[in-house]
Amino acid sequence: MALLYTAAALASFLVGLLLGLLGYPGFYVLPWFMIAVAVVASVHGLPWGLLASALAASALALFPQFSGVALALLLLSALLAHQVGKGLRRAHRRARSLARVERLLASALEALPQAEDREALLKSLPERLFALGERGHVGVWVPQGGGFRRLASRPPIGLDWIPETGVMGRAFREGRPIYIPDVRKEPAYIAPPGQEALSELALPLFEQGDAVAVLNLERPKPFPPEEVAGLRRFAQAVSLQLSRLADLKERRILADEEACPAIWAPGAGGASGATGRTHGLAPFLNPRPCSPEAPKEGGSMRAWILGVFLLISPWAAAQSPIGHTVSLRIPPVAYLRPEGARGEAASALELGAGLHGVRLLANTRWTLSVEVRGEAVVASRPLAEGLHLFLGQGSLTLTLWVPPGSKVRLEVEVGPPTPQAPGKALSEPGSLDPSQ
Repeated sequence: MALLYTAAALASFLVGLLLGLLGYPGFYVLPWFMIAVAVVASVHGLPWGLLASALAASALALFPQFSGVALALLLLSALLAHQVGKGLRRAHRRARSLARVERLLASALEALPQAEDREALLKSLPERLFALGERGHVGVWVPQGGGFRRLASRPPIGLDWIPETGVMGRAFREGRPIYIPDVRKEPAYIAPPGQEALSELALPLFEQGDAVAVLNLERPKPFPPEEVAGLRRFAQAVSLQLSRLADLKERRILADEEACPAIWAPGAGGASGATGRTHGLAPFLNPRPCSPEAPKEGGSMRAWILGVFLLISPWAAAQSPIGHTVSLRIPPVAYLRPEGARGEAASALELGAGLHGVRLLANTRWTLSVEVRGEAVVASRPLAEGLHLFLGQGSLTLTLWVPPGSKVRLEVEVGPPTPQAPGKALSEPGSLDPSQ
């Protein structure tokens, strides 16, 4: 773009020079020179504008119409164009910086799902974000022993633990990003050895609403406001991914429990008839009952004791005046809760503009109704305005992006979808894979 403006300035100068050589009066020549000077000063700054003014004045001196008024007009053109172009140049630099930051953050976000667990994800962050800074430092710190332990950093530093009294500790305790544009004015700042830093940005990372780490960035110059906003959104996305990994881990544990069910037995309850998991059998159970490779230690004695217990427990419960067999039935449930929110869950949520994480907790099959007013992206799926249905089973974490001016209403119900009111826009039912 700068090359195009430079070519336009050169063309204007050549047109003015040609008119002067052809003998046209000065008021035909001077405007072309003023245009050339103004373009150079607005694009490249005042020093280059003054140089262009001097060159144009030298060309005007070749013609008899040259005067001091023409030189003053050239200098005034350079000054005014510089003032106007200064704001445009600043906006252009910000736009280029923002595009670069967005490009790097997008590549880092695309790589987040590749991590298999929390530690692998956290360790990958410094390498992915190091390209954002110039001679800066990026590190991930986790709480340990009244302070923070360095989990990973780029470049490596000679500091493995810091107390919780610094900027990172404050961000962790308060659960919000802390930006210090000038660390020299921050008494709690802890300087890393061998690193020169002027500004620091500490971003807490959350897992299912609880802070688990701090992403810390330090630079020898202040962070642009656009980059601070982009890094905050990046930290939110990392927190959502951490919650997703924790949710997947919980589901794997539940799947293992379903594949290897524990033994339940009649409970001796009072009037309430409450029953629960029988802890009395724990000493007699193989700790790895579903593993075919598990050694059968003391299997003969345990089998005898367990068999006798199971044989006599129904008779004992029937003979007892208060003991009785109660079958346990857990009702099917499904509800929604915003990621990190405390308190009661609900079957419906209203979401405005922004990036949201929503936990869908269920122990059965469910139908999720997503009513979009405007547009939205749900679980990486762009959704147009209207009502959309998704079918699934079990718990999962959803990531939703709602653009400004749009709204989304989520409602979950147990079982298959119910018939919708006539005249309501409805997409074909789809599925949400909980592993996504």
